[in-house]
Amino acid sequence: MTKACKVFDQFLYSCIAIKRQELNGCNKSSGDDLLSSMMMMGEEKGKMVHDDKFLRDATFNLFAAARDTITSVLT
Repeated sequence: MTKACKVFDQFLYSCIAIKRQELNGCNKSSGDDLLSSMMMMGEEKGKMVHDDKFLRDATFNLFAAARDTITSVLT
């Protein structure tokens, strides 16, 4: 289980890094998803509101909630 958690963490952190690069680049129109919205919350004030750990935790919680919901629907 520990190895699976590490792999999932690597996946989430890479997704966050890619999204951060997209938002820091000239592609501001890619902000149509929840992760982008959470990253851009404090952008108008010129500061980063959420760090990568917070974004990872929030994303993980959404994955876990979706898994439980799908499991209960299928059974």
